[in-house]
Amino acid sequence: FYRECDRAYPNSRFILTTRDEEKWVPSCANHFDPSAFQPNQAARLLCERVYGTPVYDEALFRAAFRRHNAGVREYFATRPGDLLTIDIADSEKWAPICRFLGVPEPTEPYPHENKASRVPTPIKNVVRRFQREVRRAAKKLTQPQ
Repeated sequence: FYRECDRAYPNSRFILTTRDEEKWVPSCANHFDPSAFQPNQAARLLCERVYGTPVYDEALFRAAFRRHNAGVREYFATRPGDLLTIDIADSEKWAPICRFLGVPEPTEPYPHENKASRVPTPIKNVVRRFQREVRRAAKKLTQPQ
């Protein structure tokens, strides 16, 4: 939604986070695994808009990945000062972001949220457990007393 955000917030700066496509694809396959990913209507529509499908399809996801990165770069081609591109695998993140935004670097390390190797329980198992609990709770609420 970078185009919409750019129109809504003129003179804003944007950061495009990228990563190696060959590492991104298996991550998407895991994240959008149909046994764990049961999107609600809003998530389904968002996936259809972004990827062209509500379920994981490697070819469509790869095409969307390439199209998005190319589209962002093309959109900001005449405004290079408004776009910073960062590969999430690069070790140096604070410095370029802070230079780009004109703010001092924080002293704490750059956060690595959702790093697969640090997640103690596979996300699919957590999601399945949550879905089971939601179904149990819903069943209790609908049973006559």
